[in-house]
Amino acid sequence: MIQIQRLNDNPPNDNPFWHDNFNMGHKIAENVYAMFATFPSQKASFLIVINTETGERVKLTFGPGNLGHWDESHDSQDLEEGVYVRIKGTNMSPL
Repeated sequence: MIQIQRLNDNPPNDNPFWHDNFNMGHKIAENVYAMFATFPSQKASFLIVINTETGERVKLTFGPGNLGHWDESHDSQDLEEGVYVRIKGTNMSPL
């Protein structure tokens, strides 16, 4: 099961690494970054998707039992649970 959470936004047009000193990341489109805490040979427990133009962020958490890698204490921002994912400036559809 994939759980979707809306994270507080970063400031628009900021480098995501200025706001996340814990995770690694990869630019996957001109305006979208994916942030993660694992290497390709490891099982992922979450992925954070960021629209850098708007600063919007969502966290995808993958299934029960795989949550050991994520430490909420490094990100003091409040989380909102959501059913739909809509990131401004992208073509992502509601899930």
